[in-house]
Amino acid sequence: MWSAAGLLLVQILASGLLPRSYGLMATADTSLLLMMGLATFAMARNIAPSVGRTRLAWWLFAASFGMEALAQFFWSYFQLFRQTEVPNPFAGDILLFLSWVPLLAALLLRPHLEPSEGDRRLGILDFLLLFSWWLYLYLFLVVPWEYISPNETTGDRNYNILTLTESAVTAAVLALLWKQCSGLWQRFYGAFLAVAALQIIGDYRINAAIDRHQYFTGSWYDLPPAVALVGWAVVAYLGYGLAAAPVRPERPEAETYWMWSSRMAALVRITLPVLVAWVFLDVHVPAVVRSYRIWLTLGTMMVLGVIVSIRQLRLDSELAHVNQDLREASLTDVLTGVRNRRFFANTIESDAQQVLRAYSPNATSDARNRDLIFYLVDVDHFKEINDRFGHDVGDQVLAEVTRRISTAIRHSDALIRWGGEEFLVVSRYTDRTEATALAERVLVAVGGQPFPLPGSEACMRKTCSVGWAPFPWQTSDPGAVTYEQVIAYADRALYVGKRSGRNQAVGVLPAGQGVHGTLSPGTESAGASASAVQVATVITLGPSAPLEPASERPLAAQPSFNPEGI
Repeated sequence: MWSAAGLLLVQILASGLLPRSYGLMATADTSLLLMMGLATFAMARNIAPSVGRTRLAWWLFAASFGMEALAQFFWSYFQLFRQTEVPNPFAGDILLFLSWVPLLAALLLRPHLEPSEGDRRLGILDFLLLFSWWLYLYLFLVVPWEYISPNETTGDRNYNILTLTESAVTAAVLALLWKQCSGLWQRFYGAFLAVAALQIIGDYRINAAIDRHQYFTGSWYDLPPAVALVGWAVVAYLGYGLAAAPVRPERPEAETYWMWSSRMAALVRITLPVLVAWVFLDVHVPAVVRSYRIWLTLGTMMVLGVIVSIRQLRLDSELAHVNQDLREASLTDVLTGVRNRRFFANTIESDAQQVLRAYSPNATSDARNRDLIFYLVDVDHFKEINDRFGHDVGDQVLAEVTRRISTAIRHSDALIRWGGEEFLVVSRYTDRTEATALAERVLVAVGGQPFPLPGSEACMRKTCSVGWAPFPWQTSDPGAVTYEQVIAYADRALYVGKRSGRNQAVGVLPAGQGVHGTLSPGTESAGASASAVQVATVITLGPSAPLEPASERPLAAQPSFNPEGI
């Protein structure tokens, strides 16, 4: 910043003391070029401590001043090295004009706000769209009168109108950002707006002097842009280390970035037809200019069409991704990360119909692994955890129970948080004669290892109870009993298991059907009678003895309970 101020002082002294000469021109060109280089360096220096959208903005700011410095280099090349008049039209004018585009794009990024993931994906395409649009306007309005059908008056007039339009848009965006911000960011945008206004005024006066053939390098016309270059170094200093702030939904600034870019894309689509109509309605332009503009517009429409199409595809992909995330969130339990009842309601009909088709007389599938088995799992004495240690510990234990149950079931099975500390496992493509195996694995997974208490070295043992029932209930008449009734049977079996001492699994089957497993005594319910429903198996997990494989255990007589109580 102080180096730029020193160069500004040299510029002022040279303009005031030196006559119009090669020495004045060399001093002014060199000091201006060095000040532009320092401004570029000051902007680039802010890239390293920034992140995300703010870092991208500083890259664009540095690119803007780099383009301006390159244009100044070409200007100095003609004057200092070739020692000739700078040609009019000057090819560097397009660099000076387009140097404002990265600056405008950086401001439209709104670097004071943290970006969303969609913002990161759309930024490059939006910059290409903005850059192509301004380039098209320059090629449409200025180039025809500079190179195709030279007309210095018309070309200079269009160039001034276009640069003023570009500058006004940039100033309007800066004013809006200044109004939306507070604190350090508001100070930054305020200084930015003041310096930009000074440069806009200075550039306009230089262009007007060039048009009147009154400008020469080192004249007092160079003073406002030189002061502005020092101002840009100050702006970079004020912006060093500024971090983006989170979006606050209650503020207007919460408007998402893609809405800005969507409006810009809409403006581009509106502008092109208007300019095409102008081509055909303006009968005063030479035929060669009209032809050039038609071909330019067609080419630009193709380029912008590709950019807009890619951008729209990415927006659609982002929207689909967001919708998928919302669907997943609506089907997932927040605490445990497993599926919820909404997921069950959305999928159970399909699962049930598939089972019924597998049991139809015309089914060609294997007679095994056609069942759908519902396992209700309830954590034993879970309320004690919340009462003794608090709900936070209870939530962590519940999450660990979920993880352990997940390790005990297959990938094709669905684990659903049924409510509170109760879970439902929907086991697909299985066989009821081997239903005890999964129940055993769940009991071992939950009760086999103690649970560590968060924040201490202590542990506690926690077990679960399981009740299960198969669907279809009657294989001879699959549609006779609904899956809702079967879940009620599993719930009744869970109740029997908890009443009988907990830490065990109870399954129910129609009378006459058997499973591989063992039974524990004392599982009969009061008033039980031999009927269409019976307790299939009860597996008890001791505090230290591991379970034996179910296939190694003998079958036993199976107690029953009254189906009317289910």
